[in-house]
Amino acid sequence: MTPSEPRIATADEAAGVERAAPTVIVPEPAGWWTPRRRNVATGVGIVLAFWWLVTGLIVALQRNALTRTVAWLGVTVLAMYACHLIWLWRTDAGAAATRKSFLAGAVVWTWVCMGLYGGWIVGPGGTATRPGEPTVVLALEALWSLAWHEGLCLVMLGGLWWMLRGAANRTAFWTLLTFWSVHEIAKLDIFLGVANPGARFLPQHMQFLLSYYGPAVNSFMLPVTTGAAALGASLLFFRAWLHAKEPMVKQQSLLLGVVVALAAVEYALLGVRTDAPLWDLFLEWRGY
Repeated sequence: MTPSEPRIATADEAAGVERAAPTVIVPEPAGWWTPRRRNVATGVGIVLAFWWLVTGLIVALQRNALTRTVAWLGVTVLAMYACHLIWLWRTDAGAAATRKSFLAGAVVWTWVCMGLYGGWIVGPGGTATRPGEPTVVLALEALWSLAWHEGLCLVMLGGLWWMLRGAANRTAFWTLLTFWSVHEIAKLDIFLGVANPGARFLPQHMQFLLSYYGPAVNSFMLPVTTGAAALGASLLFFRAWLHAKEPMVKQQSLLLGVVVALAAVEYALLGVRTDAPLWDLFLEWRGY
């Protein structure tokens, strides 16, 4: 066709149909350290670091009235900001937003725990009516002695559920629910009897709980809860693997799976008479 000849339109152009741009598939970078594995490692690292550091700080900051007050005020501000971020990220179902929502939900849980271990929101307290008797009734009585704390947990769970109802990203709610559930199971284990209840972690204002502790012998409950936690973690990891194409489901299942796996480890440690030195540095700084 010479420059002077008119261009003949194609059938699609004559009909006004635009051709779609060809789909370009970008292959995942080659090598062992792929973005997918990096996301997995990041998620696991976040949970492990949070679990170790925050547990240690909650213990260490019970040193005196000043440290308890500063810690409570500081974590209260952080929890309020975390709730704001949870609201902002509720429509983002990406992997990064899922990790951030998990951390925000974990900060809310830290605030609840600081209220308990700092003595701010505990319950009616009181010693056991039948000290040392390892029964489910006595375990429930122990939970009632922490009624204000348990009520706060339920209020926060209800608040997050209401805030995130119908949202694409509800990771913060599932995070708080998971932390609360494994914590409740650990308390029931201790109240029914374990070889190593970890009494050294109790601050002075919570020493009344010692009257609810069962005998220093592992009850029937401990292997059941340890096995159930290990199974639950395995199912969550399997779910993460099956939904590898859905970033939020993958990250959410992975993060919660690590939390439940750590709970299984903690339950197992309750049944061993040797104290794990993981938080000795924080206990020494607390001073008692």
